[in-house]
Amino acid sequence: MRDRLGNTLMTEDIEALLESRGIDPAAVRARMDSLTDAELEQIAEHIDQLPAGGGFFETFLIVIFLVFVVLLFTDITGYTDVFPFVNKQAAANSSRSPAAVKTSQPIQTAPSRSVSGTNPDGPLIVYFNSNSNDLTAKAYERLDGVALFMTKNPQTRITVIGFSDATGTSSYDQMVAEVRANTVKNYLIAKGVAPSKISTAADGTHAASNQTNSRVEIEFK
Repeated sequence: MRDRLGNTLMTEDIEALLESRGIDPAAVRARMDSLTDAELEQIAEHIDQLPAGGGFFETFLIVIFLVFVVLLFTDITGYTDVFPFVNKQAAANSSRSPAAVKTSQPIQTAPSRSVSGTNPDGPLIVYFNSNSNDLTAKAYERLDGVALFMTKNPQTRITVIGFSDATGTSSYDQMVAEVRANTVKNYLIAKGVAPSKISTAADGTHAASNQTNSRVEIEFK
C-alpha cells in the first residue's frame, strides 16, 4: 500500500494538482513515507469502501483528501509547516497549559511605602513612662524613622495626638497630653521636618490608669 501511494504521487499530473492546491509535493511524499501502519490501514479501508466501479480517480481523490487532512492536522499542532494559512502562533498558545501561562508571568506585589520601619498605613505609637514627658530610647528610635520617612515623602502631613492616663485631675491629664504631643513635634522639627507639616492634638480624658494611655499617636495623611 505504501509503494502504491508513493508511485501515485510521483506522477507529474498529481504533483501539478497538489501545487495548484498550495500543497508542496515533497512535503506530501515525506508525510506519506512517515505514515504509520494504522494510518495506511485507514486509507485502505476507505479505498475498499468505494462503490463498485470506482476507478483510479475516485481512489486518488480519497487518498489526497486523507493526506490533506493529516497534513492540516500536523500543521495546526506545529509538527509540520506546509500550509501558510494555518495560524501556528494561535496553535502554539493553545498548547500551553493555564498553569504554565500563570507561572510564566512575573508576580506583581504592591509597592511598600514603609521606610525604616515606619508604615504610614496606620498610626505610629510612641510610649512614655507614666507621669513623664521625656522621650525614651525606644521613642527616639521610632521618631528618627518618622523623620526619615517625612524626608523621603515630603508631600506627607502628620497629626501628633498626645494621651495621658488618669493619674491626676482632668486639667492636669490634659496638660500632660498636650506637652507630650508638643515634645514629639519639637523633636521632629529638630530632625528636619517642616513645622507646617505637623499638627497637634491632645486627649487627657481617660478613665483607666495604665501605661498604654501614656502615649502619643502619629497619624499620616
